[in-house]
Amino acid sequence: MKKRVKIGPHVYTVHIADLGALSDNYGTTIESQLQINVDVNMKKSKQDSVLAHEILHALIVEGGARELVKDNEELLVSILENTFYQFLNENTDFYAK
Repeated sequence: MKKRVKIGPHVYTVHIADLGALSDNYGTTIESQLQINVDVNMKKSKQDSVLAHEILHALIVEGGARELVKDNEELLVSILENTFYQFLNENTDFYAK
């Protein structure tokens, strides 16, 4: 399944697919290809949480903050992942157009 999400000035393509052969991770972000990959072999809520995690990586890149977080990017994203995901899920009506 493919989805699209705008992050900064770019539109990323989100692929929900079997990543077994591609990665040891649940998800990956390939900034140069504007692509986010999420492994399909998880429950839907876990897929959504991993997507939030990968979106946070893309926000850091597109916001120009990669140098700021340097070696701590994965730690920062992992810390924010669950609260960001929960925030998005519990406040959908607040941001609806």
